[in-house]
Amino acid sequence: MRQRGRGRDWGLVQELLRNHRAMLQVLSFLLVLALATAGYSILVAQARLERYIAMAYNARNVQISMLDQSAAIRGWIATGDGSFLGTYRGARTEGATSLEELVAEVEGDDTPGLTHAVLRTAVARKAWLDWAAEAIERGPTESDTDH
Repeated sequence: MRQRGRGRDWGLVQELLRNHRAMLQVLSFLLVLALATAGYSILVAQARLERYIAMAYNARNVQISMLDQSAAIRGWIATGDGSFLGTYRGARTEGATSLEELVAEVEGDDTPGLTHAVLRTAVARKAWLDWAAEAIERGPTESDTDH
């Protein structure tokens, strides 16, 4: 056995214990580093993920409101029943609110193409609303309500 330090025997077991402690320290440091990195990523990504979920929710609401408006107009044109127009107006208001929220959420977002996609949606919605307003103004004709 060799001598090390103050006259103590320094054998293989002590050398392995020292290496084991050093390895545990390195692994502990790496674990703390990994946890800190994961925690930071979750904190940063969580807010962004919540924004994207809210955007998807509002985009879906815009689409659903347009489908509801379309169904209401078809019902009104087919039957001449004015109660369908109440459904149309309610869906139009819900769609406008969802689109306003979507635009507000997109402001300042740096995701490529997202602002452009929301703008295309707003323009398409506006064109459809213009068409719907004209259809309502014209009203159902006798040929529309005859079956």
